[in-house]
Amino acid sequence: MGERRINFDVDLKGQVRLVDPALARTWMESNAVASVNRALKEAKVNAYARSMAAGNWLFNGESIKFAKDGRLLDGQHRLAACILADRPFRAFVIYGLDENTLLTIDTGSNRSSSDVLKITETCDVNHKNIAAALTYLYKHRIGNIYHHGISVSPQEVVEMHKENPGISDSFRAVAGSRHLLSSAMATFLHYAFSEIDDETADLFFEKLADGADLEAGNPILLLRNRLMRNRAEKTNLHRNEVMALTIKAWSVWRTGAKLRNLSIRRKGNKAEDLPLIR
Repeated sequence: MGERRINFDVDLKGQVRLVDPALARTWMESNAVASVNRALKEAKVNAYARSMAAGNWLFNGESIKFAKDGRLLDGQHRLAACILADRPFRAFVIYGLDENTLLTIDTGSNRSSSDVLKITETCDVNHKNIAAALTYLYKHRIGNIYHHGISVSPQEVVEMHKENPGISDSFRAVAGSRHLLSSAMATFLHYAFSEIDDETADLFFEKLADGADLEAGNPILLLRNRLMRNRAEKTNLHRNEVMALTIKAWSVWRTGAKLRNLSIRRKGNKAEDLPLIR
């Protein structure tokens, strides 16, 4: 796709263009030194690229903006994602903006995943918690459940919900344990456990919620006591530790084994890897 040289010293104008990887690279390279954009956020680029590669990127009128002198003011993440995904995308391109326009770009709030779930009417329970639970689920599916540097786009969350509508049932199933775990984490864990054994997942969270008929050494009792102590003493266990302890308790409980204590050794000769759901 050929690209004619544009004279930016003209009045403001705009047009819808098909931006292919070659054009995106030209715009990125020509503005590498002169650009007044912020540093690229890798997680954001990766999320956009996954959406483009999957064919989920839609033309929504959001523009790529150039100043009068040709400098790129807005759009670098979309251009970088186009190059990474090696897929073209349509965008409205505006030329000839005043450089000070940059001060007004991205000052509003982007639509969150929960906003999009609500708008699309694909979710019949708490949108915010379901969106967060689906983000955990996405990370679980790619083997990075404990990684917080992964950005999951609203489009990916909506697709995840379409593929996993039963997660709303998990949200309802963990109502009794929300005083111990965040709603999002409990919902995700119940759903992931249910994919292995749905009846056992229900029983695990029922016992975690009420603590009934749990003998000494039962991993659920140890987890429950640890989480209640964390809440009472406000020790603020990191969410990765809460996640790891819950997964370990589930895994050991399913084998019928007892424990003297529930912990994750992270240092020393007996250091443990953070457990995964299997």
